[in-house]
Amino acid sequence: MKSSSPAFLRAIVLASAIGGYALFSSPAAPAPVLPKAIVAQDTILLIVSTPPTGKKKYPTGNLEGKVIDGFYKNYFGVSGRIGDSLYVDFDARMDQLWLAKSRRSHRNPIVKRFWNTIGRKAYLDDTAQMSIDEYLAVIDTVRSHVISSIDWSQVGQLLELDSTRVHALQGYASRITAAHLLSYQMTELFPSNDKKDPAMPNNRDVLDFILRARGRSFIEFIPALGDTCLSFGAGQMTSYALSADSSTAVKASLINLALPRSYQLPSHVYQLRGDDHTKAMLLLSIYNIGLLLKESTAAELTTLEGVWKDEKNIAKYISTAHHHELRAIAGMKNWLKRRGKNQYERYCSKSLAAYARSTLKNLESLQPVTQVLLARESSYHHNTRGYQNHNDRNIGVTN
Repeated sequence: MKSSSPAFLRAIVLASAIGGYALFSSPAAPAPVLPKAIVAQDTILLIVSTPPTGKKKYPTGNLEGKVIDGFYKNYFGVSGRIGDSLYVDFDARMDQLWLAKSRRSHRNPIVKRFWNTIGRKAYLDDTAQMSIDEYLAVIDTVRSHVISSIDWSQVGQLLELDSTRVHALQGYASRITAAHLLSYQMTELFPSNDKKDPAMPNNRDVLDFILRARGRSFIEFIPALGDTCLSFGAGQMTSYALSADSSTAVKASLINLALPRSYQLPSHVYQLRGDDHTKAMLLLSIYNIGLLLKESTAAELTTLEGVWKDEKNIAKYISTAHHHELRAIAGMKNWLKRRGKNQYERYCSKSLAAYARSTLKNLESLQPVTQVLLARESSYHHNTRGYQNHNDRNIGVTN
C-alpha cells in the first residue's frame, strides 16, 4: 500500500517529533499529520495540538479562525490558524518568557534571580481566573480609589506646579478611565495590527482568553523582552519609573508620595503584585500629564483643554508618554501650537505614532466591554464614599 511507503512513514515520524500541526483539506476529512514544511499553500493550517504533559485544553471562543503568529506565539507556544480549542501550557510559556528575558539581561543577574527565587512562586500561587469585563471592573476600582486618595496639593508641591495647573491635573487625572489604562496595557503587552489584517486576532480577545484560561497573574508576570532591566507586568514597569529611594523619587514614585502611606506602592519593582501594576500605571500617567502641563504655555493649556475633551487623546498621550515622555511632550506641544489640527500622532516620531494608533485601536475594541462596566456602575445608587466601601475588598493594599 502507498500509505506504508518508507517516505510516508518518515513523514509521519517527523510530524510526530515536531508536534502541534494537523493538515485538513476540509473539516470533515482529516489527512495524515504532516510537518509544516510540506504543507501545501492552498490548504488551511489548523492548530489542533495533541495534549503533552502540562498542556490543558481551552475553548478558543472569539479566537477561533484567527491566525496566531509573531509575538502571540510567545504566549501560546504555537502558530497557525486556531480551531475551536487550543492546548496551552501557560506555566511552561511563562518559564520560556523569563528564560528569554534572562538571556537578554545576562549582565543583570537580578532578573534570573528574581524569577527563580521569588517571581515564579508568586506567579504559580495566583490562579484566579476572570473575564475581561471583570478585569476592567477591578482596574476601575483601583483607579477610583487612587484618584480619591491623592493629596493634590502635595502633588503640586512635588511637581512644582501653580494652582491653575494643579487644578487642571486633577481634572485630567479624574478623566483617565479603566478603558484608557487597559488599552495602554494592551499596547505594552500585545503586537499592533497596523495592517488591519482580519486574520489577526483582536488584542481584546487574546487578553480575554488568557484571563479566562490562566488568570490575571499571567498578565502581571509577563517580562518586558525589550530591555535588560527587571521589568514585568501589565505596565512593564522598570526602576526608571519606580525608584526605591524616596529622596530621589521620580515619575510614578514621586506621585506615590502623595498617597496615604498605607496605600503607597512598594519600594522596588520586584515587589509589585496584583493591583500594584494598575496603580503604578496610573501614577505614571498622572506624572506625565503633570510634566506636560508644567512645560506648556497658557495658550497651549487652553488648546489642550479643547482637544482633550475627546478623551481618546488622553489615552494616546499617556500611552506614548509611558514609552518616552519627553518625545511625547514634544509631539503634544507641536500639535498644540497648531491648535490641534489633524491628529496628535501626526506630530510624533514614527515609534510613538505606532503606540498612539495601537492604543486607539485597543480602546475602540473595548467599547462593548466598557458598556458592561457602565451598566454595572449605573445600578449603584450611592455616593462616592459608598462606592469605595463597596469595592474595598477588591483592592490589594500594600503596606
